[in-house]
Amino acid sequence: MFNDVDVAQPSNYYRLKQIDLDDHFEYSKVVLIKSVNNSAKPFLVMNNPFNSSIDLQFSRNPTDAVRIRLMDVSGRTLQSWDKNNQGLSRMRINTSGTLQAGTYLLEVRANGQVYVEKIIKQ
Repeated sequence: MFNDVDVAQPSNYYRLKQIDLDDHFEYSKVVLIKSVNNSAKPFLVMNNPFNSSIDLQFSRNPTDAVRIRLMDVSGRTLQSWDKNNQGLSRMRINTSGTLQAGTYLLEVRANGQVYVEKIIKQ
C-alpha cells in the first residue's frame, strides 16, 4: 500500500512502473484516485528544495488574492508577494536575487486559510 502524504488536489492520477531484473520495464494503466481527505494541505510546494523560484500547487483554486511571505527561521519577513491568482491552481514565485542557500519558512494565505511550510534553498 502506498500513502501519498503530499496530495494537494482532490483528484490525482497515478501509474506504476515495474522494472524486471533484466531492466525491461512496463507501465501500468493510469488510474484516477479521488481524495476523500478534507484535511489535505491547502497547497503543495512542488520543488522543495528550490533554486530560483518556488512552484505552488493549490488544493482548491484561490478565490481571491494570495498573500505570500518568505521568512527566515526566526520569522523575520525577507520578501512578500500579493498575487491575484483567481481560478488558477498553480503559481510560480520568483525568488532570484540575494537569497542565500538555507532553510526558510513560506507563509501562504489563500481561501481564508494560513499555512506555513519549511522550504530549502539550494
